[in-house]
Amino acid sequence: QARLRMAILMAYVNRYGGTLINTSNKTELSLGYGTLYGDLAGTLSPLGDLTKPQVYQLARRTVIPAFILERAPSAELRPEQVDPFDYARVAPRVEATIAEGRVDPGLERHQLKRRQGPIVLKVSPAAFGSGRLMPVTNGYRPARLANNATGESDPAR
Repeated sequence: QARLRMAILMAYVNRYGGTLINTSNKTELSLGYGTLYGDLAGTLSPLGDLTKPQVYQLARRTVIPAFILERAPSAELRPEQVDPFDYARVAPRVEATIAEGRVDPGLERHQLKRRQGPIVLKVSPAAFGSGRLMPVTNGYRPARLANNATGESDPAR
């Protein structure tokens, strides 16, 4: 459904001109919560360096109706679906991991999706894109290195 919606939006862009703006945020991008060539498509991501709670703060200062902000976040792929994350709890942990430059398997796992996404406008010291580039195919994992140094077997193999 996300790719179908994107195809419809791209048809409008092609017919009327302009560009497609991506609405993903830093929390969703870090968790890999999005569909390649679907809701992760677009030319520019103005919200891509804001966490989900920051997006809500920004929305409250604009003309977004309150009933929209009070609804549970959802990709709307099926009835009654809501996002599987507690963004208020997850976003600060994601932000700290990125800001401190720590290597996190969860962030690494979704690097391929971020690489294929749009340009993210950088508004923080550590944004995805030019602010944090990680290899897509590199097999390096800090845990593997530590296990090999101690002679323990590598659980990832």
